[in-house]
Amino acid sequence: MKKILFVLVSTVLVLGVFSFVPKASAASKPFDYELVYQSPYPATMTPGSIANVWIEVKNTGTVTWNRDGIINVVRLGAGSKYGSSDQQRDYVSEFANSDWLSTNRPTAILHPVIKPGWNTRFQFNIKAPLIPGTYKAYFTPVVEGVEWMKDIGIYWAITVSGSTSCVPEGGSLGAVIPDNNAQCCAGLVPYIPEGLIGTRGTCQVPGYTPPQSNTNATVTSLSLVPNGAVSVKSGTVYDFTLIANYSDGSTKNVTSSAVWDVVYDTGTGTMHRDIPGRFIAGGMGTCTVTASYGGKNVTSGIVTVTGL
Repeated sequence: MKKILFVLVSTVLVLGVFSFVPKASAASKPFDYELVYQSPYPATMTPGSIANVWIEVKNTGTVTWNRDGIINVVRLGAGSKYGSSDQQRDYVSEFANSDWLSTNRPTAILHPVIKPGWNTRFQFNIKAPLIPGTYKAYFTPVVEGVEWMKDIGIYWAITVSGSTSCVPEGGSLGAVIPDNNAQCCAGLVPYIPEGLIGTRGTCQVPGYTPPQSNTNATVTSLSLVPNGAVSVKSGTVYDFTLIANYSDGSTKNVTSSAVWDVVYDTGTGTMHRDIPGRFIAGGMGTCTVTASYGGKNVTSGIVTVTGL
């Protein structure tokens, strides 16, 4: 009887010890998150309007996230496997705004460092497309140069209603679509401004002649777009736009007329020989892009070249 009792007690003790084994930690991934809350949809927007959105997430992995630098930098990437065929990872978002890190990276985490178990936000502005319709803006967290985190199909469903203001040349005119083909408002015709680099045109009244800049005006400064830090994967490209600011208050896109160069730090890269303003990422690390025009110079924010 005593022997049987001893065996039973021993079994209970062994099972008790195993019950304290932390199962969750063994299954934890280095990079993982839990969606805590998502800001409400800006259900209806007018063409070209801007709205602020955010998602709150919890770091449920085992690795600390960083907002800056080149190690374990966590950002929000455009795209999802749940999107359409042209909305997969790293696509150029139709909701990209001028303050995004790039057209496929709205923002990084809000806080400098997020340890496992901590919460943070991805908060950014979206700009409504110029063509009215119903859209879904898809996003997925990504660890730059390491991996995309789990894809749960995060999106905002947005209806773009109304029409773009129909006025002569300047600003957002008509609903512009790629390849410089413009779906213009009634009475307007497609127009491609002088010096335009890229795939977006505008509209104008037939026969309208845009006002000419003062021929005596001088370049007072240069502006690079984007003007902040950017992240580019090694071997891929990133396009910069150069704007000249003149003494008469006018501006001009001078991307194709500028002299471009790359200043190495810990990273490397080069400027495309035939496409002005296009940076080709080289070795991993940081560097900067410089542009010169009209006797003025400007330097970009830090360009971080990450791994593939």
